Amino acid sequence: MLPSAPRDTYLQSLLSTLKLPIMRRRVIRVMALLVFGAATVALHSYVKSSHALTVGSVARVGNIVVGEPAPDFSLLDIQGRRVVLSQFRDRKVVVLQFWTSWCSTCDESLEQFQNLNHWLSERGIEFLAVNVGENPQTVREKIDDLSEKSERRFTEPVPWVPFSFGVLTDPSGEVRTRYRLPGVPVLAIVGMDGRIEHIESGYPPAGRPRWRSLPDRFERVSEKLKSLTGPAEDPGSMRNP
Repeated sequence: MLPSAPRDTYLQSLLSTLKLPIMRRRVIRVMALLVFGAATVALHSYVKSSHALTVGSVARVGNIVVGEPAPDFSLLDIQGRRVVLSQFRDRKVVVLQFWTSWCSTCDESLEQFQNLNHWLSERGIEFLAVNVGENPQTVREKIDDLSEKSERRFTEPVPWVPFSFGVLTDPSGEVRTRYRLPGVPVLAIVGMDGRIEHIESGYPPAGRPRWRSLPDRFERVSEKLKSLTGPAEDPGSMRNP
């Protein structure tokens, strides 16, 4: 039988040992809550900034500046293939569309993006929709859903064309940080020299004025792409979402 003093010391040591896993679990829970809270605040801030984007043609959005080199990136597409922006340098003009699944105006901006891709891709232009901050599965499901909805809305004499642009995923938000995107959607045209040629910030919100601004937006982008590339089919009869 253990003497009284050593026994008390033994029991205290045993209790301390048992408490360690409990304390660790509590610390982990607190840290998880802090991370979740920080992520929620960041997302709320990003959503607010997306609604605050200036709509139209601009000279700068975050770190995207007309006349300056586009920051390079290396991302996987939804098929798991790696795409590096600089691989198109001296080969193709690239159109980047930054978007998220929760952005209210991104859906229609992607439809117009597909229209541009369909009518102008014969010029050798690379169209890349870059999702920022979401996992590949969410991105795939959103693209499939948008493609199905677009198909139901299109009627003759305008044929529906499935989404055929490249879709890249940036689950870590690396590109969003590198480009300092204040919100989405943002469209940027990168010339063959790797410099930003044109920026479209935001997308016209719902309402009567948007039906005047949508053709203007499409026209600005298509005319810029025409000036940077060779002859192509006239997109004049194309339907804009």
